[in-house]
Amino acid sequence: MENKVYDIVAKNFNMATDSINSKTGPSDIPLWDSLGHMTLISSIEQSFNIEFEFEEMFEVVSVQSIIDILNRKIEQK
Repeated sequence: MENKVYDIVAKNFNMATDSINSKTGPSDIPLWDSLGHMTLISSIEQSFNIEFEFEEMFEVVSVQSIIDILNRKIEQK
């Protein structure tokens, strides 16, 4: 799952996957603005067939936070 998240982030922001790590966040990626954030969330939702709650969208501050939310959602199923 971690690699898939890295791939999605890389694709959304036109970056090389190997330039992304768990600590990568909006301050590291110029295109990760409010619109980029919503596009990323949408891509994650489609790829993992899940839906972020409103509050969870604000929890996304890094790649690791995306992974943490996904793990939590998978455990809830």
